[in-house]
Amino acid sequence: LDRKFLKYPKRQYGMDHDRYEWSMLNDRKTVTWPNDKKLAFWVNVCLQYYPLNQKGEPFVTSGGLTMPYPDLRHYSLREYGNRVGIYRFLKCFDEYLIKPTFAMNTRVGERYPYLLDVIKERNEEIICHGLHMDAIHYGGQDIDEERELVSRSLDILRNLSGHDVTGWISPDRNESENTPDLL
Repeated sequence: LDRKFLKYPKRQYGMDHDRYEWSMLNDRKTVTWPNDKKLAFWVNVCLQYYPLNQKGEPFVTSGGLTMPYPDLRHYSLREYGNRVGIYRFLKCFDEYLIKPTFAMNTRVGERYPYLLDVIKERNEEIICHGLHMDAIHYGGQDIDEERELVSRSLDILRNLSGHDVTGWISPDRNESENTPDLL
């Protein structure tokens, strides 16, 4: 990986930004959950689409297709999750009364309208997981390119789902120094 992707304009002790004041965890006020529960649990299901012809620029995402094109073995494994495996998850969520959040690549919503319909019917939160798993956000990315990527991802997913999608997890949980401001 080129070292330029590891340079942060605001490298400093604590956090590499000035969006909020940094503090040590043990110096913070104790968190109390509703009804004095000891634990909060968030279930987030990532619904991802990996293009068969990944460019891998500036780098291949975690879990990306790694064999020579066409990597049908890994591509079909990921497709299986969106076509079959997810329904096993949904059955378990219903059995154990778990209300998950779905972090969905916009391309999943485009490619699997029946899956999107099932999730919409469940009336559970949908958050945007970017356009697809080969359209990542990264340090040094042109801000206009990233702005367009964020806007297109959110606009299309909002339109497809009919939901006011407000949450975000970047593909590969990777972002640039500009991603939070663009969101």
